[in-house]
Amino acid sequence: MQQFAAVLQYYVNPRGTIVPYFGGGLAWMRSGKLSVAADSADGIDAGTLHMKDKRTWIVDAGVDLRLSRSVALNLAGTYTRYTAKLDTTPDDLFQNLKLDPLTVSAGLRLRF
Repeated sequence: MQQFAAVLQYYVNPRGTIVPYFGGGLAWMRSGKLSVAADSADGIDAGTLHMKDKRTWIVDAGVDLRLSRSVALNLAGTYTRYTAKLDTTPDDLFQNLKLDPLTVSAGLRLRF
């Protein structure tokens, strides 16, 4: 499964040493496959679930800690709301899959 996103960000204090920001936008979740292990207690057979493409919203927030004019450390969090309609038959146990991933990242930003 792949995610492609377009996000607008607003920087609260763009000239400061500590630069918080938040943003939002749209994401496209590209279809994928999910392997399911068998569970004899619940009567679930092993197999593969096929997820359909979906467009959804995305929000993010973070902070840049400027070390110099062109270098900053970055800490960010991104949340994507994602509930996929599965490519199943009406009698299948699973019809929808709710993931809603929260991604936390840290990195180094370079400005030219």
